[in-house]
Amino acid sequence: TGSQWIWSFEYPQLGIKTNVLDLPVNRPVVFNVTSDDVNHSFWPVQLGIKVDANHLVTTTIDTTPDRTGPIDVRCAELCGLYHAYMETNGEVMTQDDFNKWVTDKGGHLA
Repeated sequence: TGSQWIWSFEYPQLGIKTNVLDLPVNRPVVFNVTSDDVNHSFWPVQLGIKVDANHLVTTTIDTTPDRTGPIDVRCAELCGLYHAYMETNGEVMTQDDFNKWVTDKGGHLA
């Protein structure tokens, strides 16, 4: 979900809400992208996808991360005064590291 000027991520099956995008490698992921306010554009650069985040509309896009490493998440739609600062990070990691991340965040493994 995009909000002026931050991204938030919810992993409903795992019971986690966070502002960092962490994913396991070689596991398909479906993003349900929306906005709480104005239009944004969800762009996790290293994942090679980009999709609009529109107010009160959910847009779906999927991918399968195929290598470990950092993720830079940016907004690619001019969304207001602090648009240039609407970015966060994350990581594609091994399944074991992802499982540890889930438990460290207080979530539960699916």
